[in-house]
Amino acid sequence: MRFREKMAAFMVGRYGADQLGQFISIAALILIFINIFVKGVAGQVIHYFVLLLLVFSIYRMLSKNTAARYKENVTYLKIKNRIVSYFTGFRRRMRER
Repeated sequence: MRFREKMAAFMVGRYGADQLGQFISIAALILIFINIFVKGVAGQVIHYFVLLLLVFSIYRMLSKNTAARYKENVTYLKIKNRIVSYFTGFRRRMRER
């Protein structure tokens, strides 16, 4: 069996990537970039927080509890849409002034 087929067989029944996982991964990358400029204890705290985010992201992708991961993603999307719609409405209100 090829590697791709083995990975596909491994991922059967697992949740995989979603919007919340993408957000967590992007947040981790941003924190890695910030950590380049931060030294000392704060840098170590950021480093461990990044590790925690990446482990959580991988856990979500490999989870077989798809119902719970789906519920988490729906909650994230509701919060995200509320924030995006607020700023979209704010920008529209400022344009109409």
